[in-house]
Amino acid sequence: RMLRACQLEVQGEAPPERAHHAGAMVEKDLLVIHGGENDDVAMSDTWAGKISEEAVSWTRIAKSRELHARQGHVAAAHEGKCFIFGGVDMMKTFDELHVLDLRSSEEWMTPRTSGRRPTARGNHGLAVREDMLYVYGGFDGIQHLNDMYMLDLRSMTWQLLLPHAADRQPYPLSQHVLLPWDDKLISFGGMSSANHESDAPVSAIDFFSCSDHTWDPAAQQVGSEYRRSTPAACVFAGKSPSILVVGGWTADHPHPEIASEAFWYSLEDKSLTSSTWSKGTDKEVFSRVGMSLNSFGRGREDECFMFGGWDGFFNRYNDLYRVNRE
Repeated sequence: RMLRACQLEVQGEAPPERAHHAGAMVEKDLLVIHGGENDDVAMSDTWAGKISEEAVSWTRIAKSRELHARQGHVAAAHEGKCFIFGGVDMMKTFDELHVLDLRSSEEWMTPRTSGRRPTARGNHGLAVREDMLYVYGGFDGIQHLNDMYMLDLRSMTWQLLLPHAADRQPYPLSQHVLLPWDDKLISFGGMSSANHESDAPVSAIDFFSCSDHTWDPAAQQVGSEYRRSTPAACVFAGKSPSILVVGGWTADHPHPEIASEAFWYSLEDKSLTSSTWSKGTDKEVFSRVGMSLNSFGRGREDECFMFGGWDGFFNRYNDLYRVNRE
């Protein structure tokens, strides 16, 4: 599978450089990003990027009711709305849900919910499937987590999905990705201290059934060359549906490295293959952590958009790339 990445020209003002922000495609040509960090200073601004064939026009929105600055939170879109949950700054970890509906307002709202909502956390997984929003894992400031919460977006009721007596629970982890596919959620990568003396990137792919709320009895173990923490990933749902995984840490201290290769995970035969690159594509743009990789899906199944990130040294970015599968 070949990748082609094209940097979009910026029309007007661009958002400041950042990493570890939240991003979501709320329409097929509209990307929303919020917060993140630059030089470990958390950010609170929100930007909407209107995407055309070769350019993006950014507008800063939600200026009158900015949320608390944060990083390590996650966003997901549903019916034209952008939802975010959690995140951290230097002193606090958050447990709030916020929603931005650009069809009626350009301000963040904190909807009233009922039920048992997730505890405060950052670097968790978040995904929407049909009318349900899921929050999985993360780090609460003390420990990695492996709990799964579900929010019914019709009734706005939270529920902690308790494991069945015989259900296998994945290791507690954070810095992973959670993606919806068919009637499942797929968790990939992350950071965990399970089976290690200290935190280290993990190499398991786990499947959660949204119909009966159970984890697959056995995680799929992958080779060490595919280990990632803080990667970016999205589903390409066209012909030969697959997950694209880019960037992320391949090792932790004392010798951290950022992945320089992208790879595909086939949702048909569950195989892993390294990506090739079309002529003119600089694969080094994917050697980052903390970037967002978002796809809209319907009508645009073979493309996604990558924004921002950190090269692991001194540089954060504010560039936007259209990424196509050829």
